[in-house]
Amino acid sequence: MMALKWVSNTINPANPDADSYVAARFDQSQADAIREYKCWLNGKVIGLPHATERFTVEELLKMDVVGVYLRE
Repeated sequence: MMALKWVSNTINPANPDADSYVAARFDQSQADAIREYKCWLNGKVIGLPHATERFTVEELLKMDVVGVYLRE
């Protein structure tokens, strides 16, 4: 069985509006930030989000937030 390590929560990349949630650094264009974000997601596993101090997993799912995992 493959082990997964949680890395981060993020807006569901399958959401049609996902690109609008990507923030660009002061030294990059929005298009470059979106490309960098998609490159960062490449090869990672999308799954259930991790609960935070503010939100439960169920609340995050309602907000279309997913978890990003690395294969170990």
